[in-house]
Amino acid sequence: TSIKVAFDESIKAGLDLLAGNELPTRTGYKLIGWSTTRDKSDLITDNKMGANPITVYAIWEKEEYTITLNANGGKDGTKTSIQVPFEDNIKDALDKLQDDEKPTREGYTFIGWSRNPQGTANDIITANETMGSSPMTLYAVWEKVEYTITLNANGGNAGNTTSIKVPFEDNIKDALDKLQDADKPTRDGYTFVGWSRNPQGTANDIITANETMGSSPIELYAVWEKEEYEVTLDANDGVAGTKTSIKVAFDESIKAGLDLL
Repeated sequence: TSIKVAFDESIKAGLDLLAGNELPTRTGYKLIGWSTTRDKSDLITDNKMGANPITVYAIWEKEEYTITLNANGGKDGTKTSIQVPFEDNIKDALDKLQDDEKPTREGYTFIGWSRNPQGTANDIITANETMGSSPMTLYAVWEKVEYTITLNANGGNAGNTTSIKVPFEDNIKDALDKLQDADKPTRDGYTFVGWSRNPQGTANDIITANETMGSSPIELYAVWEKEEYEVTLDANDGVAGTKTSIKVAFDESIKAGLDLL
């Protein structure tokens, strides 16, 4: 806690002889010199020793520690680490990142950074968190983007719902199955059998359980099958044949059906 310096000799030269373990330490700070005052307004440089004992004060500067920015499944931005001084606000430093410096991920929105690689919106760094005295890694937190599926009645009358939102990579059929009857389209003479990406789609083209939402809006088209209606065959005082009725699809030729008897 003290050294001896001869009269009129350089104080700094004496201080520079201190070995590493003889120097003071302070968590999160580095020693940058000595001063005759408690601040660095009078740093010891070429000061000569006078004829009286003196006290010099350690002058400290905050250490800067590295925060590594892990894209966590996304694509790195132009900046993959930042330097933050000890005890400074972490969020303030992160908020200085420009858009191109932040990570991106197809189908996801970047919402912040977390100490936890499995972090959610509840775990992101808040304004209360300050930098410790060691490097750390933060992980990007992502939320799936919801994309619009437009529901095209495709010749029918639209139901109460003409579009739905489905998160990226979620199952499309599961989302469609949540539609209530009133939400689905209707069409005179037809039965609604499902939805297809193809406006000319048939029952073979309807959305299956294997299809997931991509990273852009899509349009789906109602798939219709004609209803069949019964035609009763009245012998009109004659003797009925073995068939007393036939089925004819909506808007199809009745005569063509009768000619098949």
